[in-house]
Amino acid sequence: MKKIFYTTAKLDKRAIDNLHTYINHIDILAPQCYFLQGDGLISGKPDSAIVDAASKHSVPIMPLIINKDFNQEDFHAFLQDSEKQKLAIEQMIRLCQDNNYYGMQFDFENILASDKDQYTNFYKKTAQAFHESKLAISIAVIPKLYDDYTNKSAYQQWGFNNWCGVYDIKALAEASDFISLMTYDQHTRNTPAGPIAGLPWVEQLLSVSLKFIEPEKLSLGIPFYSGYWTNDIIKNNPVLLRKGLNYDQVKELISSKDISITWNNKQKVHYGVFMENFCNNYLFIEDYYSLKEKLNLVHKLNLHGFSAWRLGFEDTRFYNLLKNNVVDHKQSIVFPAILMLVLFILLFILLHIRPLWKLVKVVQNYKCQRSN
Repeated sequence: MKKIFYTTAKLDKRAIDNLHTYINHIDILAPQCYFLQGDGLISGKPDSAIVDAASKHSVPIMPLIINKDFNQEDFHAFLQDSEKQKLAIEQMIRLCQDNNYYGMQFDFENILASDKDQYTNFYKKTAQAFHESKLAISIAVIPKLYDDYTNKSAYQQWGFNNWCGVYDIKALAEASDFISLMTYDQHTRNTPAGPIAGLPWVEQLLSVSLKFIEPEKLSLGIPFYSGYWTNDIIKNNPVLLRKGLNYDQVKELISSKDISITWNNKQKVHYGVFMENFCNNYLFIEDYYSLKEKLNLVHKLNLHGFSAWRLGFEDTRFYNLLKNNVVDHKQSIVFPAILMLVLFILLFILLHIRPLWKLVKVVQNYKCQRSN
């Protein structure tokens, strides 16, 4: 199971502390630190703390490259220009070679579904160049909830046309070393309050995606952050705002507001609802217990591993799951096989040693008789 941890370009103190404390649990560090501009030029760099820790502990770095500000228009124009694409590919390879990176992960988002073919072709060209240079390449994708969005709601069709519809998972997987499936943000500032990634939602996304990709190539994207919804006014309109919280902030909020926390057994998350200024506020938590459910899916489905967004936001009890392996289905298969082999060897010995021992006794008796 490959354990991939995302970070931002610049780390805060909590992220740095967790990086140093738990780096032995990390297989790949993936800082979101490079930005592709509309002209094909790339800017950015990772935090020196990431580079130093990775170098000290021999942890591979696979930085993310994103379309700057997730700008849809600029990226659409970029996909129409083969010269700009060639320039970008050359820069990516040079960055990997100059910095001894393991490879890179594409994290281009907010792309028109109508750009699917152009985006797929750009990725294939990049993947070919990377593999020829002995570099790994992967891609983060926003998964589809359905096979067909034709008769879905206007909101779901908007999401397809602007976010998830661009990813041809089958073609991208064939060119990739692995794919990270971003299952988080089930509920956003555009929806009512709810889980960041409830288990039924995650299972549905996996069921659609696994029709097109082998499990061993799929890394399950999991959220370390929790969602906090509050009421506010923007441009004279009442809105429900969502803020992402790290686990320390979650604990502080629960304590300061004296929030009663409940386990939702269907969604497999903890949540709390409390009133402030006569309005309901909502807290949906990603903690040890919700992450355990998602990690069990990784083992159950024999996935490539997980990709966690992001280091510094986690409930640190999560690392106990990595230490204990939760439910390791591979071990549950391997152990009986080993036990059967041992029993077979013992049976073989019993069946063959006893006749052999009898033969030895016969020979000894014969020698005794001859000597007499």
